Amino acid sequence: MKTSFILLFIIATGIYTSLYAQKKLQLGATAPDFKAFNHKGKSVSLYNELKDGPVVLVFYRGNWSSECMDFLMAIQDSMDVIKEKRGTVIAVTPENAKGIEKTLTKSKAKYSLVSDMNAEIMKLYDVEHKADPHLINQLKTKGVDLKTLNETNATYLPVPAVFVVGKNKKINYIFFEADYTKRPYISDFVATLDAVMGGGFKKK
Repeated sequence: MKTSFILLFIIATGIYTSLYAQKKLQLGATAPDFKAFNHKGKSVSLYNELKDGPVVLVFYRGNWSSECMDFLMAIQDSMDVIKEKRGTVIAVTPENAKGIEKTLTKSKAKYSLVSDMNAEIMKLYDVEHKADPHLINQLKTKGVDLKTLNETNATYLPVPAVFVVGKNKKINYIFFEADYTKRPYISDFVATLDAVMGGGFKKK
């Protein structure tokens, strides 16, 4: 029993270590630009969105994750405050259009949701994580078939992460957590929005 526990601890520690080792982007680094279409078919560019104010970039796994949905709902509930700081929210996911529709229904999100089925944006921000066969099968028993939901790169899931990017295209806030059950407090990155608003944005 003791040996099994130690083995599980070593495996878990190894997974967590490898995930934390992924994080290449640091505070103050230049945020990589990307262009994609959101759920409304509108072209979204990070640098273009930065013209008017800071951007909160969120990576979530899918509508099947209650932790992700709770967090997206919390963001939506705080959108009035985020908009007061002239912040824009872009949420990136590997799920397909049908999955995003379910996310919209569950989260009531009124900000941009972007499908990243090729994992291009996830790789730019170094948050992509290849799900192991055990997790894939475990999710499948719960009715979550990643191959159907994510299509192109079915085995990739993002590590839950949040970045706040300021006017100078620099990353001013990072939340990167290997434990998928954890998310940041909304107040944490709202405070960062306050701080970066003094960094060169023109007053309206």
